[in-house]
Order: sequence, then C-alpha cells, then structure tokens
Amino acid sequence: MSWQTLGTVTPTSEWLPIALIQSSLIKLTYSGDSAWFEKFQPRAYIRLMVGDDGVTHEWRTLWPKDTQELVILTPIAIDFNYLEIRKRRDPYSLNAAYSVIVEEFLAEPYLIQYATQPVAVGAGI
Repeated sequence: MSWQTLGTVTPTSEWLPIALIQSSLIKLTYSGDSAWFEKFQPRAYIRLMVGDDGVTHEWRTLWPKDTQELVILTPIAIDFNYLEIRKRRDPYSLNAAYSVIVEEFLAEPYLIQYATQPVAVGAGI
C-alpha cells in the first residue's frame, strides 16, 4: 500500500493545521491513555478546508480509540485542500492526553485530481 505520513499532531482546543492533502482516504492512528478513551469517550473534530481563504468544506467527529480509523473525505479539487483538527471543548475531551498520526493513501482511486498543482500552505493559516 502507498501510505504517506502527513504528520503527528496533539490536538488542543484551537484548530491546528495538519497538512495539504492529495488523497480522499485518510488514516488516523491515536496514541494516548486508552483507559481515558474508554471511560470518558473524549471527542475531537477534523475538518477539510479548501483554498487559502479557509472555506470549511467538511467536518467529522472523532472519538480517539485504540484502533486505527479510516476516513473518506469528499475534497473539492478546484484549489488545495488541507486538514485541521481540534479537541471538543468539554472537560473530558480537553483533559484527554493523546496524539494522532495522520496518513493519506496515495493511489487510485483516492488521489485528488487538481486542475493545477496545489500551493504550499503558507503562514496565513
């Protein structure tokens, strides 16, 4: 398989940019306190942003867990797409200590066919 790591992020209460994406298939691997996950079921959100104006295109609720999670997104290929993540703002979610490894699958049929090459995410994010 052609998985490429986009990075590891530790979610906070604020939106954190993860990376530009080239694929609609994303894999999330959580690492942290699995007993906390099971007992309190903390939540986070991942969202797909489009273009340098930061238009929110799609949101997903995440429940950190001991298993990997596959997410299929529906990107808009008119401009670059990037992911952001944040914790839900409740005590159980904010106090959960974990990180997320984010990977994308770089093979057909999941590749995004951009009209032009995506632009690098700049300091404006």
